[in-house]
Amino acid sequence: MRRSPIRVLTAAAVMVATVVAGHAQAGEFPDNWFWGDQATRAKHAQIVGTEAPPLSISTWHGEPVTIGELKGKVVVVDLWATWCGPCMQSIPKNIQMVEDLSDKGLVFVGVHDSRRGVDRLPGVMESRKINYSVGVDDAGKTARAYGLAFWPTYAVIDRKGIVRAIGLQPEHVRAVVTKLLNEPAPSEKPAAKTPADPGARAPEKDAAPQGDPKPAPKPGAGAGSTSSDGSGPTSAPEKGAKPAPGRVADPNSKQDPKGKS
Repeated sequence: MRRSPIRVLTAAAVMVATVVAGHAQAGEFPDNWFWGDQATRAKHAQIVGTEAPPLSISTWHGEPVTIGELKGKVVVVDLWATWCGPCMQSIPKNIQMVEDLSDKGLVFVGVHDSRRGVDRLPGVMESRKINYSVGVDDAGKTARAYGLAFWPTYAVIDRKGIVRAIGLQPEHVRAVVTKLLNEPAPSEKPAAKTPADPGARAPEKDAAPQGDPKPAPKPGAGAGSTSSDGSGPTSAPEKGAKPAPGRVADPNSKQDPKGKS
């Protein structure tokens, strides 16, 4: 039975797209900048290269943030919790990044665990002088959309609204942000031309210019994995695997962040 050339080409295109998606994250940035086992990285690779999922937030602390309205900006989404030791240790890096890069086009937003630690959030934001908006996840919807498997989970979105990295270790987030800030913003639509007045007369060829002539414009120029109190592993790693340093595995479920509190 002969296969249709169109079917063969379509299958080949799907295979190429799958391979590109699977290796996009590892190819663009060094593999050792990320956390996660092979299964988690594969899950994140399915999100990298796609339009950033919206944030599902039940309560905002600070100005609300809508991902879809931030085209032209580089956005960092930090999925974190007040009970997570590595998350708390990363706050000074987040604050410094916002201070240094906001005027260059960075928008930073925190998304807090919906199940526990929410009662401590206002006090932590005040005592740590957090300078970016933090929303409380709506029943884990944002965590699931971004493939959360450990805390903190950082996702970085480029100026076109495309996810470029998920699962970064905190010390490498700034390097990714800097690279994306150096990329050009999406081109703006050209201003609409004013229709010509059909009654207007073209200037005469030898007419003298009115007023002074204008000059021509010049050319432009971690520490080990910890539990909720920072004392030890929160959950057993997968069989045969060692806990990765500097993060907290989701203690409620292997993959589903909406587990019981």
